[in-house]
Amino acid sequence: PTLSETMHESVLDAYGRGGSFAAPDTGDIRADLRAWLVEHAECIADPPNTALIRALIAAAAASPADNEALYEQLSAPQHAGLVARLRQAVAAGHLHADADLDAIANALIGTLLLQTLTRTAPSGGTANGFEGLVDAILDGVSRR
Repeated sequence: PTLSETMHESVLDAYGRGGSFAAPDTGDIRADLRAWLVEHAECIADPPNTALIRALIAAAAASPADNEALYEQLSAPQHAGLVARLRQAVAAGHLHADADLDAIANALIGTLLLQTLTRTAPSGGTANGFEGLVDAILDGVSRR
C-alpha cells in the first residue's frame, strides 16, 4: 500500500469507521449544537488526538490526493451530519428556510480545527464558550 493508503487506514482505525459523532436531536437546536461541539472538543483535546489531527492537516496541505481522501473520510461525514440536523431544525420551524446550512456547519467545524491548531479553548470554558458561538451563529437564522 502507498503512504496515503496506509495513513487513511490508520485514521479510520483511530477514529472508527463511522466517521462522525451524530448531532443529537433533543428538539433544541442550540443545545444540540453545543453538545456536538463539546463532544468533539473533548475528543480532540486528548493529546494523541490533537497530534493526529495536526498531522492530518499537514498531510492534507502537502498532498491534494490526501486532502481529498481525508475530507471524504473525516470532514464530509461531520459536515453532512450537521447539515442534516440543521435541516431538521428548519423543518421544525426553528431556523429560517433560507439559512445557509453549509456555512453554519463550516463555521462549527472550522472553530474546532482552529482550536486544535492554536491550542486554544473557548473563553468561559468549553460549554460556555460554545454557547456564545452557537448563539452568535444562530441569532441571524433562528425563528423566535
